[in-house]
Amino acid sequence: GSPSSSPAAALAIWSGWSLGIDVARVTASFSTKAIEVLVLLTATAIILPGAPKSFELSDKSLVVWSTLVSPLLAPIGPIGDDTLRLSAKAGDQEDQVTPERCEADPTIERVAVDEMVFPLGVYPIEPMEPKQGFTLEFESADGDDDSGDWEEWPDRYVYDIVISAERLPGLVQSLLALMPQRLFPILDVLGRDAFREIDPYISYERIGLDHLLDGLIRFRDFFFEDGLIGFGAMSDSPFLYIFVDEHKIVTVRAEPLIRDRVESVLRAFELKEREDPAGADAVAHEHRGILRVSEDRPDLLGVDEIVERLRDDWRLLLNVDPEQNNDDRGKPLGVTPWRCLVRTPGKSGMSRYAEILVTAGCLREAEDLAVDSILTDMEVEELEEPQVVAADRLGPKEFTKELGSELTKDQSELGQPKIWAQRWLTDESG
Repeated sequence: GSPSSSPAAALAIWSGWSLGIDVARVTASFSTKAIEVLVLLTATAIILPGAPKSFELSDKSLVVWSTLVSPLLAPIGPIGDDTLRLSAKAGDQEDQVTPERCEADPTIERVAVDEMVFPLGVYPIEPMEPKQGFTLEFESADGDDDSGDWEEWPDRYVYDIVISAERLPGLVQSLLALMPQRLFPILDVLGRDAFREIDPYISYERIGLDHLLDGLIRFRDFFFEDGLIGFGAMSDSPFLYIFVDEHKIVTVRAEPLIRDRVESVLRAFELKEREDPAGADAVAHEHRGILRVSEDRPDLLGVDEIVERLRDDWRLLLNVDPEQNNDDRGKPLGVTPWRCLVRTPGKSGMSRYAEILVTAGCLREAEDLAVDSILTDMEVEELEEPQVVAADRLGPKEFTKELGSELTKDQSELGQPKIWAQRWLTDESG
């Protein structure tokens, strides 16, 4: 309806709530739907610890909480319940199915120095003096490349923020509240490609903020604790870029119009500008994966499974040129071996997976060969096209080992596009 009753307004009010503004007064004109959005975002702030706790609720705010928040949250369980899914509509009953999630390995010991707690997946290995705070710089307008995929980035302020691990989720949550309703998600993952260290994913379609928050809640330890991934989001109106790298250092790029709002969030977390903030990356440090995977816990997903879910939910694409085949330094590689993982619908409704080994001159050609290989095995009535969920280049030795006896003595064909092998990883039922 009116601007004051839109979800965007609810986002702004939720941000204000976290910064100490009396919510009851400004929510008086909100529609029920806007209140629900506000409630779900507020619940998220509580689920993700570290949000500012300095504000005090007025009597009216307590009434809002008791009459609106508690009833809406009651059907989905107590705050902090690991089974909570933000994507569930308030008041709806969840199917009695264990939701997919992830969990940090409980045997991993966390490192803390003074008042600085480090993420489980990245920590210093030499003495240091950690310092929370941020640096601030100004960048003039420019374009990120000549491809035309993105408009020129405007003038912006750049914040590099160091914060203790237990406060990181709350900070990210508060910064995301400054975003518009629809945004572009970003994901960086340490991959298995022989010629590229990081798999950079981005969506060229805007997705709803609720979808992004859903992922952050479902896979919290993956995002906020794992030392092998980075994540974030970007909006173009207003221009705002938020990214948490593999060290869990937060970078914010914000157009001047919203500088005050960004700095209000930083003040709420008692973060100050300084020349020398110091996190794990300030000294010698180590990275590690931290997820627990157990055969008797199928609800706990590993990194590959989480990335697959996020590619679907966030509409992520691998942000590399699909028509070129270069290494990290831009050197052309020509035809190389690839291992492709392809997903197809199974008869039971569950997905089937196949591994395809090919040689190809670029990502697009490798994916096309892998799909062609699977199509020959699919029945005509299966209308859903196979999806390539992973395509990684292999080194010559690894490819030779994978093929084994299927590789003839004459290896001249390795330099030609070709389907070499296909192996189903799951049966007909999925």
